[in-house]
Amino acid sequence: MAGQPDRLLEPAEQVLILTQIGWELDTEIKEQNEMSRLTDMVRDLRGSRDRVTNEVGQAIDEVKHLERQVGDLTRAAAAPQIKELNQVKAELQEVINELAELTNGGPPLDGSTPSSVTS
Repeated sequence: MAGQPDRLLEPAEQVLILTQIGWELDTEIKEQNEMSRLTDMVRDLRGSRDRVTNEVGQAIDEVKHLERQVGDLTRAAAAPQIKELNQVKAELQEVINELAELTNGGPPLDGSTPSSVTS
């Protein structure tokens, strides 16, 4: 019959074959375990990237919040000085307007008629 062995294996041959099969099976299991371990490591690394990205995002949000607080506190602290500067600005603008009126043929100082300036 085809496919039937011509003779039975000797016990020593059976042990040798079973030992070889056991070794190959052990090697295959070790390789599968290593692949599973590597897959887990890659999954952990991807999780690390997400965690780091999240931590960086939180740090940026905190910095932006602190910047807003600094801006608000700076405006509040400078408000009196800004008010004073605006008053000085308004007074200077009044002086500029008065000087401009004098240089544009404003009222005569001696009561005479202003003369026109020709170029």
